Amino acid sequence: MKKLKLVYITTALFILTFNEIINAQIFEKPEIDAHLILQLESFDGDEMAPFAGYETPVSRFSIRHASIEASGKAGKKFEYNVEAGTATCLAGGQFTLMDASLFYYIFPYLKVGFAKGEILRGFMFSQDCGSLLTGEKTRFAKTFAPCHPTGGIIELDYNFENNFGLLLQLAYLNGKETNNIQEEYDQNVGIVIRTPVNGLEFAGYYNRIKANFGTGPAPEYKLINGEGNRMGFGAGFERKNFSLKSEYYMLKGYYNNPFSGTLYEDAAQTQYINSEDIEMRAFYIESGYSFTTELGNLQSVQPYLRYQTWDKAVNAYGDHQYSYLTMGINFWLDKKEEIFFRVDFEKPIDAPEGIQKDASLLILRFQKGF
Repeated sequence: MKKLKLVYITTALFILTFNEIINAQIFEKPEIDAHLILQLESFDGDEMAPFAGYETPVSRFSIRHASIEASGKAGKKFEYNVEAGTATCLAGGQFTLMDASLFYYIFPYLKVGFAKGEILRGFMFSQDCGSLLTGEKTRFAKTFAPCHPTGGIIELDYNFENNFGLLLQLAYLNGKETNNIQEEYDQNVGIVIRTPVNGLEFAGYYNRIKANFGTGPAPEYKLINGEGNRMGFGAGFERKNFSLKSEYYMLKGYYNNPFSGTLYEDAAQTQYINSEDIEMRAFYIESGYSFTTELGNLQSVQPYLRYQTWDKAVNAYGDHQYSYLTMGINFWLDKKEEIFFRVDFEKPIDAPEGIQKDASLLILRFQKGF
């Protein structure tokens, strides 16, 4: 009943918002942006034994991301954005609506609306892939946070004195597989606290999720509409040319299907645990520093380093922890920092005893904003 009331309220807000936009007297000229990411992905050293549902990664050239985005305001109360294009992480690389939002400002610091895109779940998950320090998000990212969900959002962004402020976001979103919030939902609260120390921020989130996992290849894998939660917290510091971030994540409830490609190598030790009870832990720390060069078209270089760990079954017998090291360098090729070339290398460091390591990944990327 509460869910139906929320649907009625959000629907009414959308109708009122749309009516206000239609009747708005002033439409600002929208800002048009385009983004292009081309890259070579080269995999090496995959030692995984062939297994149903597992595909050996293939080295390739790809259009990692190509999109055009329009954003702007209507009157003083409304803002919107629409981004369409293609990305290898969405819809199998097909042309699609990637992000979109429509917000109404109740106060200058408080807005409500609808959005499809990144949700405030700490630092890592709220960033789009093109603005990361490293080439890609962490290996555990898609397991902990569905990509580009759609739903209703309330967001507060308020500054107090002495640089102290906070960003608070409440989101009620569709599930990953369906658009039926009776069957699936993604409820999230995220916060970023800006401290009086210039450049220092703290972030945290709590996510309650109900997911339609479907049916596995055998009765013992069957789980429909499993419920679980995810949470995380961390700190970040960015000042001048230096960047340092670290976050720790916890998960409970994930479909333990050995054919899903996530826990299959541990299935023999985790099948006795109900999917709703599986617990994961993950951690990363990353840092980068920019050196100004101003040598012709080369404006600056930014070496970086990231270490990450992923324990896929904390409450199962045995060792289920994996770790990876990412190192790379960004070359900024224009003064506006809209063009850069990236060399990114990620290597598995450790895997559970008896489990073969997966492939190392080398990324050579060209990125341009228009």
